[in-house]
Amino acid sequence: MSIPRFMFGKRNLWSNPLKIKGSLPYQTLRNYSKKSKESPSFSMTVPEATKYLRALSVSVPFDGSYVLSVGLRTRRGLPPVRGKVLFPHPFLEAPKLCVFAVGDAEREALQHGATYAGGENLVQKVLAGEIEFSKCLAHPNAAHLLPQVAKILGPKHLLPTTKRGTIVEEVGPAVEAAMKMTDYRETNGVINVPVGKLNYDDKLLQDNVEALLNSIRSHISKLSTKVKVSIKNTHLFASNTISLPLPYK
Repeated sequence: MSIPRFMFGKRNLWSNPLKIKGSLPYQTLRNYSKKSKESPSFSMTVPEATKYLRALSVSVPFDGSYVLSVGLRTRRGLPPVRGKVLFPHPFLEAPKLCVFAVGDAEREALQHGATYAGGENLVQKVLAGEIEFSKCLAHPNAAHLLPQVAKILGPKHLLPTTKRGTIVEEVGPAVEAAMKMTDYRETNGVINVPVGKLNYDDKLLQDNVEALLNSIRSHISKLSTKVKVSIKNTHLFASNTISLPLPYK
């Protein structure tokens, strides 16, 4: 195999290709880049993607899940996109919910399905690491206790705040909604959320995919930022498999 001539002499591609505008390598790379932008992007429908992902997941020793990966056009420094979605076909187990409240609000939280509820006693359990939970709410009558657990719940994105709507007056309805809805949060411009089990029918899976995308679009449209945030691409993957592109944007 002969070595290309452009690799010798003053037109060495590896020195600085951006300065060699008259050389063949620069023109070739520019043409390839132009053609890649003009060519339509490859994508699959949900039924097509699930057919391949199921085949790749045959050897998985447990009941895996489909995960939707949503890439965003955003900029560093903007607040992360986060929200909640109510799937039309729920599949996840009920989360462990913690509610900081006292008195009637505490009893109401437990009656509507909260895993833990309380005031100062609950703070001590959190500080001691005796309990674990995936969601957290608070009633205004116990909001003064939150600074004590801020260093523990803050890094886990579990600290209740008024801005996020997790400090609520009506504890009962808020607990019921939190038990049914799935939270999502952008990390480095990507949102990854499970959308169904591997044994799900394609129609059920597609309904969940569209519900998540509609929720993300709705949240993005309400952002008060000068930079417009939008969905760049979507991919579907399963447990221990590759990701396949979907046409949703």
